[in-house]
Amino acid sequence: MSLTKKQIIEKLKSIQYEVDSIFNERLDRFDTELLEFRKDPEPDYGYISFLGHEVYEAQRVQKVILEIIGEED
Repeated sequence: MSLTKKQIIEKLKSIQYEVDSIFNERLDRFDTELLEFRKDPEPDYGYISFLGHEVYEAQRVQKVILEIIGEED
């Protein structure tokens, strides 16, 4: 099954809310954990790095979707 460009854009629009929600959830979690990280006398650099990477990856997906949807305009 091959999708047209218009169908792909519509599918991406239909999941945009969920993608935004996932990004915001990851960012909020990172912010919360970063506050705790700064208070910890022996912080876990691996864990905070992992959370930062999750935010980065979610942001990349969000950006690509927004770029593709924006091409329609």
